[in-house]
Amino acid sequence: MFECYNTENNVVSYLTAAVSSLSSVIIVNDWSIFPTTFPYLLTVEQKENDVTVVREIMKATAKSGNTITVVRAVESCISDESQSPKTFEQVAHNFKEKSIVSISMTAWTLKDVQDEINAQSGRIATAENEIVDLNDFIVQLENDIADL
Repeated sequence: MFECYNTENNVVSYLTAAVSSLSSVIIVNDWSIFPTTFPYLLTVEQKENDVTVVREIMKATAKSGNTITVVRAVESCISDESQSPKTFEQVAHNFKEKSIVSISMTAWTLKDVQDEINAQSGRIATAENEIVDLNDFIVQLENDIADL
């Protein structure tokens, strides 16, 4: 089912407090830049020496002031850029204060849009076929009326 995620460009903020892997809320410092319509996907990243060592994609479902309610680990991603080999995982993590919170296009968002376009294309093709059949039926009715 098409989710229709809200999105914005260049939304980047920071956690004002650490977050447990069990928490369903995050607190950000620059809350006013985040959308007030839901849902939207957030990427939270904790860096060490400019390398992301913890990453998670969350779904924002509500916001009150600087507190955003989230569903945790909604999409797989490479969580630790320092790993070799890098692996995808879909796990809720603990995050330290000042971890980066951003809105960005994810694979899930793009796939959701592509799936909806494909579904709508099928519906349009079906409707076009039904219109052709209806036009043929109208022509036949007009011919039948003319023959009366």
